[in-house]
Amino acid sequence: MSSMAIVFQWSWLLAIALFGPASLPVGGAQFDIPNIRRRASSEPLLVTKKCSLYSSPCKSAPAITSLPIGTPMKILRVWVTSQGKEWIHVQVMSDNMKKSTISNDLRNGWVNV
Repeated sequence: MSSMAIVFQWSWLLAIALFGPASLPVGGAQFDIPNIRRRASSEPLLVTKKCSLYSSPCKSAPAITSLPIGTPMKILRVWVTSQGKEWIHVQVMSDNMKKSTISNDLRNGWVNV
């Protein structure tokens, strides 16, 4: 009788192994994967803390203006100094600067990261 029980157990296990996966979705349980929103390259970045816009990538350079939080800007290039500090060359895209007669040189500047 014990051999019959072993055969029954193995056949039951084999049946589950063969037919069980057919009833499951491919890849196992389906979870709702949140949509990841990627920033398009044409969208501007927003300033998240108050910072200064410098005329060149060094601390001794004169500050052109102070950028308030929420100012949109476009990254033109990234510069790493020999000391390892990062500077970003940006173009400020503020409505106030677009309406005024400020030249492109004053809308472009460097931000210390």
